[in-house]
Amino acid sequence: SLHMHAQCSWVARSKTYIGEVLKRAPIVFVVAMGLWCPLPGSAQSVHLRICNEDADNFPYLVKGGQGLDNQQLNLAAKRSGIVLTQVALPWKRCFKELQEGAVDGVAAASFSEERAVFAQYPMTKNGDLDVSLRLRNDSYSLFRPKDGVAGWDGKRFVQLAVPIGTQLGYSVAGDLRKAGVSVDATYYD
Repeated sequence: SLHMHAQCSWVARSKTYIGEVLKRAPIVFVVAMGLWCPLPGSAQSVHLRICNEDADNFPYLVKGGQGLDNQQLNLAAKRSGIVLTQVALPWKRCFKELQEGAVDGVAAASFSEERAVFAQYPMTKNGDLDVSLRLRNDSYSLFRPKDGVAGWDGKRFVQLAVPIGTQLGYSVAGDLRKAGVSVDATYYD
């Protein structure tokens, strides 16, 4: 198998939502080791709707909400007094719902410039992604048939006879296209 590393997995938040939350209740919205911390004196309860992909991605997302991501988010919400609703939707729809304000965040969303237009990711003072605040670190694995000839020469893909299939809405499709690879991003499960 070939591996590509994702930029990291974050809880992407709606840019407009952060200001609204701070008006309702003074919280620091930080995801670090599964911990959200309310500031002292926070009297109002904060309600968050976080979207997760509706397909199993064991062990992180498991239908029924029992994956590691689900458990981390529930634990963080419980520790901080946040009322959390996790919504399972097709991945691409999670981002549409975030753009429209129907959800407050998307869990385990890798960073992309396209998403950064409408989603807020944790950043350092220098404007770089703050990797210490990621939910988890992910990578992509690419597989070919046992007798396949497609490969990776360390810089680019070689002898690709067919497009590389990806799940709909995954940022790796854009990364592959930028590398000059034909992509079939209609695969769902």
